[in-house]
Amino acid sequence: MAANGLPSAPVDHGDTVTYEFVANDPMATYLATVNIDQFERQDLTGPSGLPIINYLTVEGSAETRAPFAQYAEMIEAFSDRFGPYPFEVAGVIQVGQGLGVALETQTRPLFGTGTSEHTVAHELAHQWFGDYVSLQGWNDIWLKEGFAQYSEGLWKEHVAGRDALDRWVVATFESIMGISFVAKAQFAEYLDGLEAPDAIMTADDVAALLALPLITIVDGVVTPVSLTGAEVDAALAQVPVEGIVNRKLGSILESLPFDGWKLTWGQAATMRDHVGIEQPLLDFDVIVPIFAPPPDAVQSADPAVMYSSGVYNRGALAMHALRLRVGDELFFAIVQTYFQRFGGGVASSADFAAVATEVSGQDLSDFFDAWLKDPLMPDIPEMGLLKENYR
Repeated sequence: MAANGLPSAPVDHGDTVTYEFVANDPMATYLATVNIDQFERQDLTGPSGLPIINYLTVEGSAETRAPFAQYAEMIEAFSDRFGPYPFEVAGVIQVGQGLGVALETQTRPLFGTGTSEHTVAHELAHQWFGDYVSLQGWNDIWLKEGFAQYSEGLWKEHVAGRDALDRWVVATFESIMGISFVAKAQFAEYLDGLEAPDAIMTADDVAALLALPLITIVDGVVTPVSLTGAEVDAALAQVPVEGIVNRKLGSILESLPFDGWKLTWGQAATMRDHVGIEQPLLDFDVIVPIFAPPPDAVQSADPAVMYSSGVYNRGALAMHALRLRVGDELFFAIVQTYFQRFGGGVASSADFAAVATEVSGQDLSDFFDAWLKDPLMPDIPEMGLLKENYR
């Protein structure tokens, strides 16, 4: 059995066993957890002697446990950035099935067997933001999810440096902008999904596809690539005069040195046109509200949007944009002041904005209006991330 807080030794009554876990800090009700499974208990020591007590399913393996290997280092890294870890015990619970989700249950986040290192970092960051500093209302969800999502990028920065964080920010921005990644190896499945596997492509159509932005991906890093004229000519020479059925295009693409396409909305529409698909462009040429309908884009507890990916991703980008606006030193001073002032209680978006204004000494009203209220996400000009470049 596994739950929140500090465990006592199980008491064996013969026919039954009593387990007791004590959580001494205030806790929002949705953060309580009780899990019954066959667990292996793992006792470790974290920063400043912090007990880390993990409950890992006995059905797990070295591979499924690997994402937790750096948990103590994650705690130390986030403590340096946010302030001291706020509870008397830390750890994780891993149950013996693939959940498809994870949850920031207090002191001991809950995971399935198919989790990842970045998800572990996300749920750990919630111990500061969402757990120790809880929300005044559900319309403030971006505060906890934005912090936690941004912490995935902060962990990348800790492990691999600022360039890794910058790549993460670009990828997050592009995900909101509707960038499509179409893998060469899955091109046939992509066509099947769009219900046009039998459309005929001419050599000109194939040439147009190969003229769209091509990429290679090495160790998760996306790099633009261009084919030589000889490579394109060799591919086009394989296209019969009468054209080629979409689903057979894979044999022509297989030998070419690229991994796939990275497409803006307009480029994706062009690809669809070349493979014989007639679809409206609405989902590619409109920037939809991220948080909620105007006029107050963040102040909504509408279930349809309050846990949308935009709340996570735009919330994370808002944190990074604030960091770029005020600088690293002031940004982390804002975060630590917010954490210290509201720890053990609740806070609102207005509270965070007030702390940011106070600590930075800057008028940030335009910044928070743009990032939290405007239904159209702002640019991040400091990184050259402009919406106009993604249409």
